[in-house]
Amino acid sequence: ARLLIDNEIADNEFVDTAYDQAWVTITDETLIQRSGQEAEETLAALEPGVRVQVVFDGPVAESYPVQAVAGYVVILE
Repeated sequence: ARLLIDNEIADNEFVDTAYDQAWVTITDETLIQRSGQEAEETLAALEPGVRVQVVFDGPVAESYPVQAVAGYVVILE
């Protein structure tokens, strides 16, 4: 699956936000979890409007928006 992630750029020591938008590919190896929980979620949990943190796995295509594969996705509460 491929998702467009919209983001607000944060400039603080706790958040490393480099892109305002990214096309993110979710693979079978992508770990999806809710913040503070160990159980895995499914792709269905990533519905529009859900706040997420995405960590890329591998290279980032420097197009606009950037394109990358998600290593893991944390659903923020």
